[in-house]
Amino acid sequence: PWNPNDPIENLFKNIEDTALFAIVANKTFMDHSLITSGKCAIMGTNLFREEMREYNRQNPHGMEDWITFKTFWKNAYTDYDRDQQTMAASGYHSANNIAKDLGG
Repeated sequence: PWNPNDPIENLFKNIEDTALFAIVANKTFMDHSLITSGKCAIMGTNLFREEMREYNRQNPHGMEDWITFKTFWKNAYTDYDRDQQTMAASGYHSANNIAKDLGG
């Protein structure tokens, strides 16, 4: 699993490391396998549903490649991370915590 609090590059590195281990074991990892692993990890966060729909629209099954996958998700993650930082800076989390403390 991938934690979206970690940089998305960590996810890419884990998947690529797995592919390297497979090569050493004389197994071949195709782009499809790498992409499927990435999609499963990303969808497991339940945070990127709209982005996944957009990715699938732009990249029909069988027409995907690993570089395009990484580029799309790097950009989507950058947007997500920027939004999280903006919400934190604007006090969203503090207000949310106060509401919880008040029973809201």
